[in-house]
Amino acid sequence: MANLTKLCILKDGDFVTRTAGTMETFVAAIKETTTRRHGLERFACWNDAAPTEVAQARILAKSLSEQDYFDPVCSPANPLFTFLSRGQIIPHVLQQAEFLGAEKVTVATLIPRHGLMTPDELMAVTAAELKAALRSALNRAGAAQAKGWLLAGLHGSFDLATKLYQLHWHLVVAGGMIDVVDALRNQQQYRSSRDEPDGKVFQRVMIRRKPITDMARALTYIMQGFWPCRWVGTTEDGDLTRLSRRRRIPEPYHSRWLLWMHRQNLSNLMLPMHLEVEKGMLKVR
Repeated sequence: MANLTKLCILKDGDFVTRTAGTMETFVAAIKETTTRRHGLERFACWNDAAPTEVAQARILAKSLSEQDYFDPVCSPANPLFTFLSRGQIIPHVLQQAEFLGAEKVTVATLIPRHGLMTPDELMAVTAAELKAALRSALNRAGAAQAKGWLLAGLHGSFDLATKLYQLHWHLVVAGGMIDVVDALRNQQQYRSSRDEPDGKVFQRVMIRRKPITDMARALTYIMQGFWPCRWVGTTEDGDLTRLSRRRRIPEPYHSRWLLWMHRQNLSNLMLPMHLEVEKGMLKVR
């Protein structure tokens, strides 16, 4: 399996230029680090927080405050680490995608049924377990035999109305793997329905059908360091509606998410299939 953290750093200033306005800047990542540290410090003073989580929050906040900006703490909860990791990995993926061309590469989003979680359920699961579940589902859909490749990145959001996290996967998919992802619709975890109790996710497999016009920007969705807070509810007519603007997850839910992220490693937040790292470069196998 490809260890994407072993990829070399490509001197690709063009990638930075093409994603300007989509990805946060280095300065913005530093500012976000300070915001998260302050939130963790407030969480540590929250009376209802579990003692173990209080201790973990204090340790993480201290680590973020003392880190070297150019040698950041290796944690997915750290915006600087995510920023630098994205700059390391995504340009390699972009090279592979543009080599094939927009007609053979697309992006997709997967929302599995088991991805809807309470805060305690989130804290009890690992990214490695979620990754293994996605890999198994893809293999059942024929991924092992298919041509092409894919890279999936774990992301999530928080529903302010239900106080639930919605975990999902963003993917870049190439060649025959597009049909594999499409075939997930036949599996229970990814079958869309308006009759489910949660009733809020109608489409669990979403694949872009139109050619991608800006590949660099599209690929930034694979590695996002920010989970937004959304509100989903019903109108007086019973129709679903949601806030269009992304907001920060409120405390204590934001700090609990950070503690969960800190327990994971980057490799388990991403699933490459039919990709490998050879001498620091990303190759299709």
